[in-house]
Amino acid sequence: MIIGGSPSSACGGIRVTTVYVMYIQFKSQVKGQSQAIFDRSYIKVDTVLKAFYITFMFLFIAFIGFLMILFFNKDVNEFKLFYDVISAITTTGFSTGALDQLNNIGVFIMVVLMLVGRVGVVNLINALHKKEKKAQRIEHVEKDIVI
Repeated sequence: MIIGGSPSSACGGIRVTTVYVMYIQFKSQVKGQSQAIFDRSYIKVDTVLKAFYITFMFLFIAFIGFLMILFFNKDVNEFKLFYDVISAITTTGFSTGALDQLNNIGVFIMVVLMLVGRVGVVNLINALHKKEKKAQRIEHVEKDIVI
């Protein structure tokens, strides 16, 4: 559920390429290389950092959602709830029936987790983060003309 979507899919979990970039970085670090090397070229540092950031944010949102539901619903089975939270944020659709025991606040948090899973962690972060437009600096190519 958590890992398995393709790069262009609408999966709610972590995409396979994101995990593979982290694997390449880990493998390169173990070999003592300063850059993540893949297929005779290196992966940009920004891409590697983005992969780790996406994974961290995904797990952070799932964990915070899980803890918030536990805070408002004391009598729910934690293991079943955790499975349902992961299922919600990964847009899998499986349930153990723990949703039946939740109050309105818990159900609302689950709906928000499903929405976050559907929109995607990256798109959510980009939507909430206001980007400042930079002035475009246009440079023209210099040509020498024979006179």
